[in-house]
Amino acid sequence: MKLKILIHQDEKSGYWAEVPSLPGCFTQGETMDDLLTNLYEAIDGYLKVKEEETMNLANARITGKDEHYKIFELVVLMKTICGKKLSKILETKGWVLKRINGSHHVFSKIDCEVLIVIPIHRNDDLKIGLLKSVMRIADIKEDEL
Repeated sequence: MKLKILIHQDEKSGYWAEVPSLPGCFTQGETMDDLLTNLYEAIDGYLKVKEEETMNLANARITGKDEHYKIFELVVLMKTICGKKLSKILETKGWVLKRINGSHHVFSKIDCEVLIVIPIHRNDDLKIGLLKSVMRIADIKEDEL
């Protein structure tokens, strides 16, 4: 299985990534190595919840930077929060924690086919682009943060 990964550079520092073919699958990292490690973990958790365990991520590897699609965008400054707080907000919106895979929490909702994967890395704030993407999927308004 090949997955297109969109890697975004955060406006302050580090990176965040999304997997368009796995809607709601996000992660972040301060360095590219951190991001890739977290990305494998997030995808693995997502696929386990979807019961698509045919892909063995332990044997997957990145062969070149050209496999990544880097998208840089100007983001308006907004409040950011940590993954733990976003997880609590998701639960108030009816999302249910289905699995914890390493430092990633995988949420589902009965009336939604999309899963949302939230990185819970220490108490680090989420990257703004990652936060905005989750907010869009979960219908969370900025004043609810």
